[in-house]
Amino acid sequence: MQWGATFGFYAPRGYYASPEARAQIDALAAAGANWVVVVATVWQDEATSVSQYRDCALTPDDLELSEIVAYARSKGLKVQLGPMLECKDGLGRLDVRLRRPDGTNRRRRRRKSRDSAVRAPQAARSKRNRE
Repeated sequence: MQWGATFGFYAPRGYYASPEARAQIDALAAAGANWVVVVATVWQDEATSVSQYRDCALTPDDLELSEIVAYARSKGLKVQLGPMLECKDGLGRLDVRLRRPDGTNRRRRRRKSRDSAVRAPQAARSKRNRE
């Protein structure tokens, strides 16, 4: 059975290098977890911004991330890195609109699925059989 937890939600720079972070990893391992998702937050100014960046105070640095990953692995945990995109304007990541290179955010048209291509002739045959 797999069991784990997300760790470091909104962790600022320096948190993963702290004794508290290691104690949390120890507690997860002691509780029987075998997975941990280590979160690193990447920022953008507002929901419609076209660039994302690492904030010097709010995004963990590479060294502390690699060290906490190594520490979690040393405790027998499998690790997944979970980058999180957050907006500084307070609207939240649920309203992020990533733009295409041409500056639009229109969705591409979906192709008809293979299933719908198969179902259409079947439906036509079924209708003929009922008549």
